[in-house]
Amino acid sequence: MKVRSSHVVIGLFVLVGAVLALAVFSVGPSTQVEPKVSDKTDSFLKEVRQTADTAPPSEEQGAIPGTTSDPTMVPKLVLSQPKYYVGTIANDDLFHGKFPIYNKGKAPLIIDNVDTECACTLGKMEKKTIPPGGTGILDVTVNPFRIPGFHSSKNLTITTNDPRNRMVTLNVSSDVKPEFELVPDGLDFGTIQKGTTVQKTMILRQLEDQPIVLKKVVPIKNSDHNAEISFKKRPESEWKKPGKAEYAITVKLLPLIPLGKYAVYFDIDTTCKRVPRMVRGAKATVVSFYSLLPSYSLHLGLIEPGQSTSDIATIESDKDFTVDNVKSSDSAFIVKAHPGKAPKTYVFDISATRNATLGKHTAHVDFVVKSDGDDVHDRFNFEITVVKASATQ
Repeated sequence: MKVRSSHVVIGLFVLVGAVLALAVFSVGPSTQVEPKVSDKTDSFLKEVRQTADTAPPSEEQGAIPGTTSDPTMVPKLVLSQPKYYVGTIANDDLFHGKFPIYNKGKAPLIIDNVDTECACTLGKMEKKTIPPGGTGILDVTVNPFRIPGFHSSKNLTITTNDPRNRMVTLNVSSDVKPEFELVPDGLDFGTIQKGTTVQKTMILRQLEDQPIVLKKVVPIKNSDHNAEISFKKRPESEWKKPGKAEYAITVKLLPLIPLGKYAVYFDIDTTCKRVPRMVRGAKATVVSFYSLLPSYSLHLGLIEPGQSTSDIATIESDKDFTVDNVKSSDSAFIVKAHPGKAPKTYVFDISATRNATLGKHTAHVDFVVKSDGDDVHDRFNFEITVVKASATQ
C-alpha cells in the first residue's frame, strides 16, 4: 500500500498527543505539574510542523484544490453595426427582420433580455445563448399601426452577461410607405416685420387609392390668437395625379404676433385609418425697430384696490420714438406709458381702480409705437390678482 505524506503528518500528530497525555495522567490529581518537553521532543515537534507546512493538500482529507482565474475566459458581445435601418415598410402589415449578434469571446454569451422604448418596435432572440465564436439572431418586428406618421426611430436595449457590455443599445429605424404627404412638411416664415400680415400654404396630397378626406385643422393652443389657420379642397384641375385628392392648409400670421421667436402648432385630422391625426407647425422670427421686455406675458402678482405698480414693462430702441394710445382691456386697471430714466426707453405703470373686484384678472394692454412715420400696433398680456389691503401687509 502506498503511504502518502498526509498520512505521515496525521500519524505524527497522534504520537505527540499520546506522549503529552501520558505525561499529564502520570501526575496525581491534587498536584498540578507543568508538562516538560525534552529537547529531543521539541526537535521532534519542529520536524512535525515543518512537514505539515510543506506537505501538499490531500483531496481525500477535504482540501480544496488550487484554482486559477483567466480574465480572457469571458463572453464578448459585438454588433455588426450600432444602427439597423430596415428601409421602407408597408403601411398595412408587420415587418419582420433579422439582425446578427456575435460572440467574439471565449465563454458562452447569454442574452438575458431585450427591452424596447416603444411597442411599435420589438426584439426577440431566436436562442438566448450564443457559444464562443458563434452568431445569434435577433428577430426584429416593426408594427406600422403603432407609428403615428411615416418614420420611426426607436432603441432596443440588449442585456447580457458580457462583463464589459452588460447593456447595449441598438437603434432600429424605418420609413413607412405614406398614405398621404404634406408639402412642405412644415411652414417656416423666416424673419418677418412686426405689424405685417403674412401667410403660407402647405398641400395635403393623397398618394394611394384609398380616399383621404381632410376633416379639420385646429391650433393646439386655442388661446393663441396670433395666427389664423384654414383649409379647403383644391380643384381637381390642380391635383398632381388624377383621382388623388389634394387640400390646401393656410396659416396666416397676424400683425399682433409678439416680438421674438414664434411658433404655432396645429392638429390635422383625416380619415386615414393608420394616421388619423398628425401635428404640424409654423414658425417665424418677428423683429422691429424696438424691443419689449418682457416680450409678451406678464405675471404681476398681487395688488390692492387703488394701488399702483411701476415699471411693469419696458420698450427700448436705437432711435427716438413715442408710445401712444395705451389702453387696458380690463377697465379695472389703468395703464400708462412714459419715458424711462434711460435714454430711448419707455416704461409702463399699472394702477388698480378703487372699485376693482377681488380675485385674479387676465387682460391685455394695447399701444402704438411711433418713430419716423412707422406706427406699429403692439400688445402685451398680463395677469394680476386684486386682494384686500390686509393681504399685502
